[in-house]
Amino acid sequence: MYIRRILIAAIIAISMVSSSAYAEWHFGIGTGPSMLKIDGDIGFHTNIAGPVKMNVDADPDDIMDVMDSALGLSGYASNGKWTFKAAYANLVLEGSGGNRAAHLDIEADMTGAEFAVGYALYEKPYLNLNLIGGIRYTEHEISVDFSTGKHKISRALDNDWTDAVIGLSANVPLTQTLTWNTQMDVGFGGSEGTYTANTGLTWQFYKGWSGTLFCKYAAVDFENAARGSEDWYLYDMNEQSLGLAIFYNW
Repeated sequence: MYIRRILIAAIIAISMVSSSAYAEWHFGIGTGPSMLKIDGDIGFHTNIAGPVKMNVDADPDDIMDVMDSALGLSGYASNGKWTFKAAYANLVLEGSGGNRAAHLDIEADMTGAEFAVGYALYEKPYLNLNLIGGIRYTEHEISVDFSTGKHKISRALDNDWTDAVIGLSANVPLTQTLTWNTQMDVGFGGSEGTYTANTGLTWQFYKGWSGTLFCKYAAVDFENAARGSEDWYLYDMNEQSLGLAIFYNW
């Protein structure tokens, strides 16, 4: 439901700017591959052992080994002074393991959507500084099945939260076709606090086409209910990604 609201808001906003002074606006849509590393703590309640908190440290190879599917898409509309951005991402992980004494199956479906508006605070040939504000939606659907000779634990967790986001971005043109982009923001509201920073180089390699090599860091701290409650869920994680985004611009 929240994803639909975010995407509908993005479509309405982009439609509004598209219908006025069309020639002054520029648009783009893109996607591309990325590698993900995560480390931190995840916790949930079990009927047998009570609250269980586990440390996770997975590098890109570990993520690839259990990745079932991944999808990412983003777009923008800008006239230089105002910029509207929308993004959607989904990652599904599936893993299992065990021996004669115990067996574990786990599936994680992680979805994110974001809509942001940027306003140019400072515009010079050598630097563009923008104020960013928006909303970010996150949903985690996790199912866990753990069985031994005597016991079986099955949990289905479905948690989502929406944060208000505020931050700053800077664009530094290095040449006519190469730009350095950096953004830092904080999110608050549904989570205990999220902090993200990303930087990258954008190269316009052909008319209407550009590629951005980027790295991103996100610290996410979300906790649902209190420890000991059956609805308790903890996601206190550092997420690091390196990727390449290809955009078609017009």
